Amino acid sequence: MLDVARESSDWFAQVLTVDNTGAISREAVEIQRREYHGIYGDEAGDALIEQEYFCSFEAAVLGSCWGKQIREAEQGGRIPDVAVNRYLRVNTAWDIGVDDAMAIWCFQVYFMFLARCSMRSRRSRASTLKPTRSGARSGRSRGVRSRCYGACS
Repeated sequence: MLDVARESSDWFAQVLTVDNTGAISREAVEIQRREYHGIYGDEAGDALIEQEYFCSFEAAVLGSCWGKQIREAEQGGRIPDVAVNRYLRVNTAWDIGVDDAMAIWCFQVYFMFLARCSMRSRRSRASTLKPTRSGARSGRSRGVRSRCYGACS
């Protein structure tokens, strides 16, 4: 919704954190953080604080297994942008997302590492989701497996 508002001249969009507004003191935020830690645990508590008080879209999604570690790796510069190698196959990994967003990761396997090419996500009913790229094929088991050659887009 924020992206839509930012792109439209008919909408006004502004993101202000508690630091910008001063509406809530840092002390109050830290008190809330301790309460969230007690209720949800440290990782989920920190994610809620980042999301709700600091307007972070980067905070780990509650229930995610690796959200905190991935965020730390991104902030530490350990997840670089890597150009797609047109001579290597692009593989995909799918999370059909029956009860939440479907996600598709495109990646290439190099000799010593994996390179993530792209990631797509959308909400939909699982029965309506199909690979749309020519050259992709779906498996007959639960979930979908595919290989596409060239960048998945």
